[in-house]
Amino acid sequence: MTRSGHRVRYEASNFYWAFKFGGHRKRQLYCSLAPMAENKIKKQEKRMAAGATRELQSNIWEDVTVKIGLIQGIGEKVKKEDFLSWITVSLDLDHPSKTIETRHGCLILDEEFAGRIYLKSLLLRGQSFEKPLKFGYNFYRGSVERGQASLKKTGQEARILAEIWADAIRFHERDTIDKYVELLRADETSDVNKVEVFISEFTANKVWSRLLEQDPKRGCFYHDTRNGDKDAEIIRNSLKREPIQLPTPLWESLRKFKLVRAPREQQCHLLHNAPVAEYNPSPYSVGVQRALRAAPVLSIVCKKACQSVFA
Repeated sequence: MTRSGHRVRYEASNFYWAFKFGGHRKRQLYCSLAPMAENKIKKQEKRMAAGATRELQSNIWEDVTVKIGLIQGIGEKVKKEDFLSWITVSLDLDHPSKTIETRHGCLILDEEFAGRIYLKSLLLRGQSFEKPLKFGYNFYRGSVERGQASLKKTGQEARILAEIWADAIRFHERDTIDKYVELLRADETSDVNKVEVFISEFTANKVWSRLLEQDPKRGCFYHDTRNGDKDAEIIRNSLKREPIQLPTPLWESLRKFKLVRAPREQQCHLLHNAPVAEYNPSPYSVGVQRALRAAPVLSIVCKKACQSVFA
């Protein structure tokens, strides 16, 4: 504030605390203390002792008051727009309208707070993630870089985000699950950074259930983007369904808990669980049977296979 030309003065412990820059090239911050007049203090104390109602003003002997701007003709007056920008530094002063509190942090759904990161309710204006964030977050634990403008990269930031979303979905599923699925399918923001590493089984199950709900007729088959063309051919021609690609982080998150199968795995699953066909004698089937029964003559392996088929 002082660097911006505003005068800053504290009133506390019966003293006025004034701050200003001085010294060589005005690079040193000075603080000067001036006592409040003794008669003023006694006058106010006597008034309070007499039982007078306390007015909306501070008492210098027991309160702390901070004044910023034009004070006794010194400093620049604070403009309204400047003041409103200052209070955005704290969630306690600039509180969003849509939030979800969890054990690990606060998910901020208010669009005005999109992309903001707070640490213990204080705004960090620096870049804490490589990609932008779609929503705002208030972390309850963490540390900051030396300049105190961004989160210190400890490798736990992605874990905290995953934990915040997990709790938000657990207790406020209606307000959050669609938003989270959208983030995962887009895979463009840091909200879901390293999700395949830190996602919980509970969250993965909820995401998969929501994907299935979005396809009530079960006409789609989800698969990984890495095998796009090959998988799509199998899905259309063999599985007779419409291929829908999922970003690799989302795909790996679902694979982690065996919620999805690759197209070839689905083929094997269907074959393994296919119903036994009813035997209807015909000239063709009789011919196939005769050929299979003759096969053991040529191979011991075929003999064992035929014994199991015609047992």
